[in-house]
Amino acid sequence: MYDGWGWHGGAQSPGLRFDLSESGQIERIEHGEPRAGDQCFDTLMPGAVNPHVHLELGPLAKSPGHFVDWLRSVIEARFAPGAEDPSLIAERNLSEALGFGYTSFCEIDSVGAGAAALAGRGLRARSDLELIGFDQDSLAAAANCDRRLATAQDALEIGLSPHAPYSVSAALFAEAGRRKLPLSIHVAESPEECEFLRTGTGPFRVLLEELGRMPPSWEPSGLLPTMELDRHGLLGPRTLLVHMQEAEASELELAARRGAALALCPGTIEYFGRSAPPLGRMLELGLRVVLGTDSLASNERLDPRSELRRATQLFPDLSAAQLLPMCFAGAGAALSLPVGRLAPACVFDAIALPGVAPLAEGPRAASEWFIHSDAPITAIWCAGRRLWGS
Repeated sequence: MYDGWGWHGGAQSPGLRFDLSESGQIERIEHGEPRAGDQCFDTLMPGAVNPHVHLELGPLAKSPGHFVDWLRSVIEARFAPGAEDPSLIAERNLSEALGFGYTSFCEIDSVGAGAAALAGRGLRARSDLELIGFDQDSLAAAANCDRRLATAQDALEIGLSPHAPYSVSAALFAEAGRRKLPLSIHVAESPEECEFLRTGTGPFRVLLEELGRMPPSWEPSGLLPTMELDRHGLLGPRTLLVHMQEAEASELELAARRGAALALCPGTIEYFGRSAPPLGRMLELGLRVVLGTDSLASNERLDPRSELRRATQLFPDLSAAQLLPMCFAGAGAALSLPVGRLAPACVFDAIALPGVAPLAEGPRAASEWFIHSDAPITAIWCAGRRLWGS
């Protein structure tokens, strides 16, 4: 068994028995032989946690090489005549993610379709309501937050996602901070973002002018992206910084001092042909780093094993055992959600796999077994309720 942080048991040890309450909470885990009526499985793991996903986005017709061109393509795909209903996209993407072993999510909610899909399946998830408005003053920013919060799903945990420094005004950032909710923010993702904040020029200025969202009086702060967030009071333990691909050493140190968490998306790194960020240094600084999928607009599938396989290639100095919690208990902790773990008092969100992890060879070998195995998931539970499987 993998409990979200480490491995337990093995082929030569007695089996582990889980006793669940009627609500699906784990009451006891103990060694012992199966009893009549028990369901038996080779390997149990928590359901994986996806700390950063856009379920409402599907694949693009083509793959633009330039990040700002990619953003244009995402906007065009969403608003094109005859565009597919985001609800259909979200349901399809959620089914795929569940099949690959995700049972908990932090969805970046643009239009409510992804959140509705998650709530409809009864999954444990956080819906971070996306906020966009580079031209919004204080009144418009408050109205934007009020409007988005009015659409929130009661069944989900709620956060806000002021999108990025190139798409959110100072007033909207400040308003998001005043709401005292968990935050997800895309930041320091591209050189063009850094250029725009430093000089006010470049492809992002062109895009904002095309969209009619470039305030004539706006002046760049000259700050690095993470410093820009910090001047609005947005860095702290409730903040999940996404990507940080171009972050300088001083930005990583600041994020660590403030207690923020960081989501890396290996599939997106590969999609854009980016270099590996300094994960080892991030961990040395004490940053809580987790792995997400981003969307199918910049990834080929929503699969934790796929992200972990890419991570082993991007970060060869880290062992599989160090990387694995970034998709399980570590990801749940970064979201402040009690997910990604199998332990007493936790809810039984779990997946089963055929075969027994090679625990006698150590946690690294067991973690590599999971990451590189193509064995299908044979059963999935949410709160003790089997979603599917034999």
